[in-house]
Amino acid sequence: MTGPFTTRPHDAEPALPTGILPEGHPGSAKTTAVRRLAVLLRARETAGFTIEEIRTGGTRVGFALETLSGERARRPLRSSPAGR
Repeated sequence: MTGPFTTRPHDAEPALPTGILPEGHPGSAKTTAVRRLAVLLRARETAGFTIEEIRTGGTRVGFALETLSGERARRPLRSSPAGR
């Protein structure tokens, strides 16, 4: 039998989700939660990234990307051609 109430051997390690995608309102700590979870899972192989908006005067001008391994990059927004 499978499902949420399936029994497993006592020495079996519980399965972890293979992916997560937090969603919520701006400022609801989604990025903080992902970064803290990554720290807790350092012993396991993790992969992924977080994205934060870069704003100037209330206008989004780009994004800051950071991988869970600590690499960082900044990407400006590109202007799209008129009519697209």
